[in-house]
Amino acid sequence: MIDPNLPPSGSTPAAMGVDGAIYSLYEAALNADRWTSALESVAALSMSVGAVIFAKAKEGWTFPSHSAGIADAVNSYRHEEWSRRNPWLEGRLPAGFHAGDVYTEQDILDFSELSLNAFYRDFLSRFDISHVMASIIHSELGSPTSLVVCRAGSVGPFGDEDREALLLLARHLEQSLRITSAYLKAKATGDTVAQAFDRMDQPAVILDGKMRPLRVNRSAEPLLDRYFVDSDEGLRPTMRADVDDFVSTVQRAQTDGRLDGRLPHPATVSDPEGKKRLVVWTAPLVGTSADALGLVSPEKHVLMLAKDLENDQIIDPTVIRKVFGLTTGEARLASLIASGQSVREAAGELDISEGTARFVLKRIFAKLGVSRQAELVSRLRRLLLR
Repeated sequence: MIDPNLPPSGSTPAAMGVDGAIYSLYEAALNADRWTSALESVAALSMSVGAVIFAKAKEGWTFPSHSAGIADAVNSYRHEEWSRRNPWLEGRLPAGFHAGDVYTEQDILDFSELSLNAFYRDFLSRFDISHVMASIIHSELGSPTSLVVCRAGSVGPFGDEDREALLLLARHLEQSLRITSAYLKAKATGDTVAQAFDRMDQPAVILDGKMRPLRVNRSAEPLLDRYFVDSDEGLRPTMRADVDDFVSTVQRAQTDGRLDGRLPHPATVSDPEGKKRLVVWTAPLVGTSADALGLVSPEKHVLMLAKDLENDQIIDPTVIRKVFGLTTGEARLASLIASGQSVREAAGELDISEGTARFVLKRIFAKLGVSRQAELVSRLRRLLLR
């Protein structure tokens, strides 16, 4: 049960429902002050009391951001140490949480347990929360990272339509957080957005509505010259075989992810010799994030982030996810195995048991048509040279 007609706080008149929630997530990419209102939009869309980003970092479980409507619950959760009695954190799922999946309390507790469980009975009920739904994403904030929405009992439990909507929003959140992470690493006190953008370690390019480079940061300059050419139709990969996928990825970002509901994904491009690979992610640059860079609406600006695969020992899971059709959780495990980690080491980093990791690895073998770990690593490493 989602409400398709609620506009997000501070949205443009045209930004309504799912479109508005996606818009608000991207508006926060270069403006951390907008994350609260972005999560308010997510909560409103799902008819929930509030929404929160919940991540397991090295220092423990954290709340990088949350909507205003759930602030009291978040504060009480921290101060009263409810993480010790949270059934979601008790390892009740035999295979653990998988990035790319959506879960509700029905996956965690039997129906008969809900009214008896202290977390739901004594904590969540104080804030008029009866139902919880979480979508797991890939993020530098922690493993796992999730987008969580909390709903009152009077609205009813989350259904299949709600799951699909949250999965869509979570994947766009994943894209926006990728930008936020790179930006905040570069931003120093007193920096303008433009100065921080230029100093980002990760190569970044802003494309205008005709896919022409409007702003290129220092890290992107050498890669742009090697992997792309300027044409009458805008920026294009050097290799003709990469053009269609790249153009499709940029065009999808130009729509702000609207209407078709397609999940965002990266593209890969080759150098002129076909020996090195570059992965690029694209996201719409909208609202205050665009304003801070002096970009004029209604131009369809797109921010493109890039990474040289050869310079990274770990193949980004989003690339593996796209190329081989794996779930995000499967792709994360495959990425760690390809980097040289043992199954036990990868399981430790993903906070799952070694048995669970081996179970997931068998699924990966089946999907890729291989039977040995060495074959899997060989297939994955060839991504660098495709």
